[in-house]
Amino acid sequence: MPKQSNNLAAAMAIVLNLRYLLLLLLTLSPTFFLHPQNLANADDALIEQQCRQTDSPETCLQCIKSDPEAAKKADKPETIATMLVACLSDDAEILKGNMSTLASSVSEDKNFKSTCEDCSKCYHQAKTKLTSAMDELKKGDYDEANHIVVSALINSRMVSCGLKIQSYKSKVPDDVLNKMRIYAQLSGVAMNIIDRLSHEKEPLIDIPLKQADCVEKHHRNIGLSIMNVDAIAMDYASEF
Repeated sequence: MPKQSNNLAAAMAIVLNLRYLLLLLLTLSPTFFLHPQNLANADDALIEQQCRQTDSPETCLQCIKSDPEAAKKADKPETIATMLVACLSDDAEILKGNMSTLASSVSEDKNFKSTCEDCSKCYHQAKTKLTSAMDELKKGDYDEANHIVVSALINSRMVSCGLKIQSYKSKVPDDVLNKMRIYAQLSGVAMNIIDRLSHEKEPLIDIPLKQADCVEKHHRNIGLSIMNVDAIAMDYASEF
């Protein structure tokens, strides 16, 4: 009997020691037992969550997944926002070239030629501003990034460009029209996510009515309500 008691005590001691060792490992290294693939899945979940909260989730996901290496580092909403703006910047460069090529190929229709030239300039200016917006995102100035993105993507010249190209739809290659549609959708997606970042950074306090009125007046002064910019972009995209 004493021998059995000793064996039982020894077995319990081993179990307790193993539990202590496991607890120690988990405490000292929270990621000790996490496979890198599990971490990647966690990032995928964040990307999925952010994109699903926009009006064009598939376009959002397509942009993020187009660069697998960068997607692995998309572990924060601001990183995802920066990647979306980078996609827009790349698309602006492509569309600038497309419009320039179209303008060069036109000889008889001077109005169409002029429209393509104007659009090429619009996309060039948008790319410059989008580069600045990425810099602001990296610095954490989401308000300024939001303002720059809005001014780059939803301005009178850019909207006019889209409407005029729509009227010349039969003369524009399908791949260019499709790229413009994706660009407009991504515009709404990027503004939506950056706008959320901007609001999440604000202190959780009630804004006095007078101050709220000033904010709304500021939005009207730049010709847009930040609350509706993504809806405007989606209406613009639906034209293509």
